[in-house]
Amino acid sequence: LNAHNKGVPSASKSTASPAEEEKNTNLVTKDVELANLVDLMDFDVVKEYHKKKLLYNKYYDKIVKRKKSPKITDCETRLDQLTQTEQELKIDLNKSLNELNELANKKRKRASDFSDEPRPSKKVKSSVQQ
Repeated sequence: LNAHNKGVPSASKSTASPAEEEKNTNLVTKDVELANLVDLMDFDVVKEYHKKKLLYNKYYDKIVKRKKSPKITDCETRLDQLTQTEQELKIDLNKSLNELNELANKKRKRASDFSDEPRPSKKVKSSVQQ
């Protein structure tokens, strides 16, 4: 590695902007850090670390998105739909849960009264046995 030659501005570029100089020094320090890592550890270890780091960076966004709670979109539209549903079903969501359960049971009883299905009746046992 030619870490000492990479990212170093030449003498003819003395009029470079400060932002470019900062970028160049960052590149130099990164190259020096990489060279130090290679010196301290085996090149294969650094190579494997780099592969794992790239793989982690690739899937980082997916991991973060899984952990985030989902966002509610079109909140106004959903609230409008909720109020329409309340009006259609004649349910006040501010009532306690017990009252709502009683109301649901009453509606269920009324619906079963009007059903077309015959009610189950007692079966008559046949007198003939085999």
